[in-house]
Amino acid sequence: MKKTKIIKVKNYSLLKNDLYYDNGKDLFLNDVIIGKDVFAHRKSSEYIIGFKNVDGVKSSYIVRGGIGFDFEDGFYPNYIVGTSAFLRNKLSGDNKRWSYFMYDFKENTSNSYSEGYYFLGYPVRENDNLFHVDEDLKTIKNLHLPTETTLWQFDSSELGIEKISKIMGVFGEVLVVFGHKNTAQESYLSSVPDLPIFFGISVANGSLLWQQDVVFMSGKNERDTHCRISLPFLNNETGKVIIFEAGQYIEMDALTGEICIWQNLHENPLSLNGLSMDPFFFDPCQVDESFIYFRTGIGESSRRAGVGVFDRKKQELVALEVLTDDSGNPVEMGPLKVQATKDEIYALDLKQTLHIFERE
Repeated sequence: MKKTKIIKVKNYSLLKNDLYYDNGKDLFLNDVIIGKDVFAHRKSSEYIIGFKNVDGVKSSYIVRGGIGFDFEDGFYPNYIVGTSAFLRNKLSGDNKRWSYFMYDFKENTSNSYSEGYYFLGYPVRENDNLFHVDEDLKTIKNLHLPTETTLWQFDSSELGIEKISKIMGVFGEVLVVFGHKNTAQESYLSSVPDLPIFFGISVANGSLLWQQDVVFMSGKNERDTHCRISLPFLNNETGKVIIFEAGQYIEMDALTGEICIWQNLHENPLSLNGLSMDPFFFDPCQVDESFIYFRTGIGESSRRAGVGVFDRKKQELVALEVLTDDSGNPVEMGPLKVQATKDEIYALDLKQTLHIFERE
């Protein structure tokens, strides 16, 4: 694939086939500066939000629409859900709870959650409901945003879960959740940490709909090589939970938890054009209805310097490239740094160079 490079990129985002990136000082749209003094930016499904720091005064603005707002010193942009951004500030004397307020870009209004809700990781917003993990790391709550009322909560400890790792999203009327089990009571797995479990609960009332706690094994010796899963995806177009790591390609039905595809890549490593991906060192960065975009080690190098594209329908590689610097040496990427549009594939390496490949 034909490749170009952009130097000095701190972070980048793709929105509606446009490339936005910042270098810690300015925000660019397709190589044109559109924001000065921008130290970071975030992306939602509809907006790019730039964060500015001018003479110690922090503010934020939307690139499309021109809406801006200031936030007090000590507040930090935490995450963006749909058309809203959550900013947080640590409450005095409490290391766990934060004070949040949510800015609604569409309505140009904000709501303050002054009681200091504890939101683990990235909550999932669906209409007026915010699904989030409580500070015990095991309880999922459905917060009704207009009234700040908890409509229901689900205690996952009844499934033997030690901690909830990620609320993956909503498909249909199912909230899909990923967590890890306590294996102390299972003799042959007693020394295995972080045994993964997936489950679905009802959006309407928080009842358990399904659970999938099959022990995902990555090699031939099933008692010694369980999968350490950390980056599962929920593909909202197809309603499938995607696992593409730890030597496995697995797809599960988000409505039922049924395993639809299970391919052991240790037994059949993927290769293309004389290059082979490392069955141990790879993980997904972006998933759509047809492809998985991922980073991987290639050859004898354990560094994830390879960019790959896996066709979900054909279950085969359609692209595999190695990122190199100007001297031809492999350059590793950070996690979740491969993204794609219909025309191009992007990869950001740890030396802050953005590599752009034209799709064939």
